[in-house]
Amino acid sequence: MDDKLKMKKNLIITGIIVISAILVSFVIDYISSRKKIAYYFTDVKKGKFELALTITGELEAEKSVDILAPSIVRQEERPQQQRQQQAQGNRGGQRGEGFAGGFSSGSMMRMVSGSGNSGGDIRLSPLKITDIIPEGTIVKKGDYIAQLDKTEYDNTLKTYREQLTTYRSQLELRILDSAVMLSGLRDDIKNQIFLIEEAEMKYRNSKYEAPDIIRKAEINLDKAKITLEQRQRSYVLRQAQNLQIITNLQFQISQLEETISRLEELLKEFTITAPADGMLLYKRDPTGVKRKVGSMIPPFDRVVATIPDLSVMLSKVYISEIDINKIHTGLPVEITMDAFPGKSLKGTITRIANIGETLPNSDTKVYETIIKIEGGDSDIRPSITTTNKIVIKEIDDAIYIPTECIYSTADSIPFVYTRNKFKQVVIPGESNEKMTIIKHGLKHGASIYIIEPSDAEKFKLAGKDLIPLLKKENITAEL
Repeated sequence: MDDKLKMKKNLIITGIIVISAILVSFVIDYISSRKKIAYYFTDVKKGKFELALTITGELEAEKSVDILAPSIVRQEERPQQQRQQQAQGNRGGQRGEGFAGGFSSGSMMRMVSGSGNSGGDIRLSPLKITDIIPEGTIVKKGDYIAQLDKTEYDNTLKTYREQLTTYRSQLELRILDSAVMLSGLRDDIKNQIFLIEEAEMKYRNSKYEAPDIIRKAEINLDKAKITLEQRQRSYVLRQAQNLQIITNLQFQISQLEETISRLEELLKEFTITAPADGMLLYKRDPTGVKRKVGSMIPPFDRVVATIPDLSVMLSKVYISEIDINKIHTGLPVEITMDAFPGKSLKGTITRIANIGETLPNSDTKVYETIIKIEGGDSDIRPSITTTNKIVIKEIDDAIYIPTECIYSTADSIPFVYTRNKFKQVVIPGESNEKMTIIKHGLKHGASIYIIEPSDAEKFKLAGKDLIPLLKKENITAEL
């Protein structure tokens, strides 16, 4: 008896489980079918239609302070009179004896640049960044920013200092040699004066001698006087020559000291400091690569980094040539950022490039467009990626559907599949990225297919009366 009760109880439980499974399966199938229906269809909507263009961009400051590498130092900055004095000194050096002349400020400056140009500019070769603080660091005016490689210029400075020591030694030696030489010449002049006095005595004493002796005494006196004049002229010339050589040496030393001083000041600029308070941003070269440790700074673009003014920020975007005619300055823009979900900023287009450009790794021509952000926000920083929704036009009470719902016949007649089994001809209007306005052919609330139905061949074409109007609009659009 107990076994029969247990068997009966098991059968009841089994029946309940089977019935529950059937019910669950029915509910799941129902929900799935409803979801499937929802996936296939959408309703025609009516309301405000927004024509907008969404473009990715990047934040940047409207104004920024450039942090520069050392500038070009020009020889032309020296006074004209000083350059003329140098030219005269060079000519004097070429006439001097025992002086290793020919060294000029111009050639010295060309040694600084390592260039063979005939000009006298210190033209810096590209400078290498050997150290730089991390991007985004908040700095104060005068804070350390970066260090440039100055090995070559340190070696040049060492060479100049050695040359300066050599020239100073040459100057001292020249002054000493000049003193000895001129002293000897002065002694020769004094001795010649004594010889003239002696010759004069002999000439006076010979007046009672034979005519030949008198004539000989007269000739000896004249020769002694001529020799004195020659030695006096030689002394003056040697004195002037030595003075010129010494002056030239002093000028060369002065020029070398000046160049050493300028090079020492220049080398101080190899340690880059902040010109203002702010946040450091690395400079991007024309290819978009940031300048950091190991980068070379060319002479024609000496910016190492920048300090942006965060009070006024811009969003820079590039609009394709297909869409550029749709926008103009003054259009409102809604700006969002992945870095700050939920935050939205307002902006306005302030500038559109007149000439297109081709960005790296792209064949499409684009136009740089600047969007000025309204107000300030302490969170936003340069280089943050932005999504910019440019509102081109707003249309009230528009009838619109998803663009993907529109199909075309073989002769390019647009239509939609309606839920009541018709291929309804429509006249589409303007479109945005997802939706298209329907001018004629559909009413608000109608249900249409999102994807093409499996039995599409059974749908009948409706709205044929719109085809002439559609063709008329197409002709008007072409005109």
